[in-house]
Amino acid sequence: MKKIKINKKLISMNLRTGVIVILSLIVIASAYNAYAAFQQPATIEKRVITCKYSHYGNFNYTVFLKNNTVYNTSILYPGQGIIFKKILDHMNASYNYLFYCNQPAKIYGNYTVLANIQTDIWEKEFVLVPETSFTSALFYTNFPINFSYFDEIISQINDETGITPRDPTLIITCDITITAKIDNGSINESFLPSLSIPLGRNIIEIPGNLSQSRSDILEESGDEQTSQIGLIEQSNIWSLPSVISFVSLIMLFVFTENATVTVSKLEKMMEKIKKKYGEYIVDVDKKPIFIGTTAIRLKSLEDLIKTSEELGKPILHFSPQLSSEEQHMFYMYDDAVQYEYVLS
Repeated sequence: MKKIKINKKLISMNLRTGVIVILSLIVIASAYNAYAAFQQPATIEKRVITCKYSHYGNFNYTVFLKNNTVYNTSILYPGQGIIFKKILDHMNASYNYLFYCNQPAKIYGNYTVLANIQTDIWEKEFVLVPETSFTSALFYTNFPINFSYFDEIISQINDETGITPRDPTLIITCDITITAKIDNGSINESFLPSLSIPLGRNIIEIPGNLSQSRSDILEESGDEQTSQIGLIEQSNIWSLPSVISFVSLIMLFVFTENATVTVSKLEKMMEKIKKKYGEYIVDVDKKPIFIGTTAIRLKSLEDLIKTSEELGKPILHFSPQLSSEEQHMFYMYDDAVQYEYVLS
């Protein structure tokens, strides 16, 4: 039985290796994606929003003033003027709360209003409104803020400890816990709106933004059927480049081989010469023609280099074509004398 001889095409090793790497990567990536598409589950988990809800709350206050010459009124509301502690008689505050849900809901919960004096080394809590229950989507509560009392507490603790803390602050918090029963679930939430008011100053600064809110959603999970036809089509789409790349890779191995580049002994010698004497040598495309000169052929390139240094003349180098049998010629011209050396 005769063996079939295949005439393989020679290709640069770098080019052939690069093509093999690229085709191999395409085969691996396409095969993996085709397999992954086919292995997708028949059902996928899907998150469904069943309810949207929000908390809305607003602090408010009324300032009652002593007789004074600063204001022409005895009552201040938010944003109407600076609250000077020395002309403050008393302050009443309130809090309004609303729970919004985009579905009918049975609502119940409770709230507490707390005052907390915080410093850098200690804190103390007071109950302004005790725990109170509610059964609707909104409630309203009011409470006094006695700044003189809180200042006295700070002064008393300072006297007892002998330490004056930095930046005492009154934090008023409405601690709300709410439960909302809807048809397909239950919402259990906490909402903690608060105000921060610096103490120990002659001016009472209450933050301008008295309203606070927060929105959220209620989700449930469910299974959704995936299209098996779509999965098969997706798998086929990835299989096609995988097969084409694999066949191309096989053909590349069968019908091509690396072209070996051989460097002759003469070329290796030229590489060494260029490294050592490159500054003296000028490459030319054509053989130089010197008319009316006497040619002197030197025995070594070193002799030509020495002559070049003595005369201060450049050395011309003519490089033969790879397919020709010409030799590397080195020339130097000085007046009517042509110095030359042949590398062989």
